[in-house]
Amino acid sequence: MQSVPSGPSTHNNADLEKGRELYNTLARLSSPRFVAGRLELPCIVHRLTKVKLLETASATSYREYELVASGLVPLKLKLSSRLQEGSGAGLPYVLVRPWSPKLLDLLSHDNALGSLLEWLSQPFNALLLHSLLHTEYKRIVSDCPIRANVKDLVSVVNSECRILEIV
Repeated sequence: MQSVPSGPSTHNNADLEKGRELYNTLARLSSPRFVAGRLELPCIVHRLTKVKLLETASATSYREYELVASGLVPLKLKLSSRLQEGSGAGLPYVLVRPWSPKLLDLLSHDNALGSLLEWLSQPFNALLLHSLLHTEYKRIVSDCPIRANVKDLVSVVNSECRILEIV
């Protein structure tokens, strides 16, 4: 495991401490792998807190939704799948950013923490998953990439990191 140097001086101490915890958590996650026909996917999880149907195109059977997820800027997405609408903690969906600890090797070794926080603040391609059981999920297929944007640095350092089973 790499040692985590201090980050840039523009961040406050609480953000830096949480950033170090995030770095160490991400470094401890295993690599993605298949086990018994399931994908064990380490990822950064953003729980959906609101799903709102905006439009249905009857000619193409696509539905346009507004999705609000913890730590992300709200986004619009067209799907052929029907999502459960609503708001609150009871929604069975998450947007995830897949992770591999090997990505840490790509960071600047002079400022690994600052590089990680900067990289995690960038827009990313997310996967939309439907929760089946506690750690078991099924992917909801989208015809186009789901481009997600993190709200701010606080959202980055407060990220939830887990390994999910994709069936």
